[in-house]
Amino acid sequence: MNSSPAIAAVQRLLRFGFERIPVLDEDGLPEVLIFLRDWRGWREVVLVYSEWEARAYRTPVAFASSNPLYCPPGTAETLIPLADVVSVVYALLKDWTPPPHPAVT
Repeated sequence: MNSSPAIAAVQRLLRFGFERIPVLDEDGLPEVLIFLRDWRGWREVVLVYSEWEARAYRTPVAFASSNPLYCPPGTAETLIPLADVVSVVYALLKDWTPPPHPAVT
């Protein structure tokens, strides 16, 4: 990512407590960057493939997969489709007030 708005967006994720997890290809180059945080009973995941390709989801921690690249069907409270990094980060974080702690059934 060489665009300052994209870099600023991922830096915002880090400031908001997201952990950065790189997934490397067989040559040791980043294939996807995972930004992950568990917060107030929710798991939030941002998957960054490039400056122009990212997606995100939010799911109750109780239903979250141990693999952040996989969101179990029907568990996402919020699902943000493929878009540029800035749009995805903004969509995930804008006006986000978590609902009460999700009930586990």
